[in-house]
Amino acid sequence: MPDSVSPLASDRRRRLRDQCLEQVEALLAGDVPPKTAAFLSYYVRCTPPDRLPGRQQIDPLDIPQLLPGVWLVDVLRPEPGRFRFRYRLLGSRVAQVYKSNPTRKFLDEVHPDFASNPMRGFLEHVAAGAVPHWRRGKPVAWPTQDVVQLERIYLPLAADGATVDMIFALTLFTLLPDGREF
Repeated sequence: MPDSVSPLASDRRRRLRDQCLEQVEALLAGDVPPKTAAFLSYYVRCTPPDRLPGRQQIDPLDIPQLLPGVWLVDVLRPEPGRFRFRYRLLGSRVAQVYKSNPTRKFLDEVHPDFASNPMRGFLEHVAAGAVPHWRRGKPVAWPTQDVVQLERIYLPLAADGATVDMIFALTLFTLLPDGREF
């Protein structure tokens, strides 16, 4: 049954989708590794024609080769303009590198410095703007001596097509000492 939304809400959902996909396409046109490109392409394929995708459009069985690096974060809005984030799922490779699996825990409980950590700003950017965030560099939430660099992408998910309620992420790691991707 199609949902009944006002034309204004429908236009907003479409604008958010278009804005997000424009940035995803720009990332795809750039220098991203094949796994990141596959993740971004999968997101594009899952995106409905009139709104942002939601968790309901994502089927992990479609991307088995990426699952070890995939993670999901719930976006909660305890009050207007404020966010709280909770790990919903952490891929096995992410948990292995960080020697932790904080599934179902709030990020501000797992990371004592979360309030001032750049990761919080990156997540808020995605949640508030309904846009992706890509980063390559040193880990900031879980510093580890084994990782030379990581590449991470956050993508917005919105069950209603407009309000981001989850962040779909992929992290790739480059490890010491041989520089191989993990």
